[in-house]
Amino acid sequence: MLITFCLSFMFILVLCLMIHEFGHFIAMRLVHLPVEEVRIGIGPRILQRGYFHLHLIPVSAYIQCKEKAVKQLNASQRVLIDLAGIMMNVLVAFVVLLMLHQWIDVPIHLIFHPI
Repeated sequence: MLITFCLSFMFILVLCLMIHEFGHFIAMRLVHLPVEEVRIGIGPRILQRGYFHLHLIPVSAYIQCKEKAVKQLNASQRVLIDLAGIMMNVLVAFVVLLMLHQWIDVPIHLIFHPI
């Protein structure tokens, strides 16, 4: 039971990290910023496909790009890249909540309750 929980937690953590970093990745591609490496995790590398690297311990993630190219971006492009991860998280959360509403018939006012 504990092993199943740990594996499920690690899978969900990696999925959340990938979704967040994918938001940054899309924004970087929109402003034509070259991506050098997309890294998920720390420790020994267990998978590498192009510039995507998956490491053994999935506790962090980042996207590396050329520093010279970043310095050439204007302020609005930098803000877009910085906020893209958060916007992707919100978008995915919204979609998941709508799917929950459809699948298990949770009343919509319980999901989107005004604060």
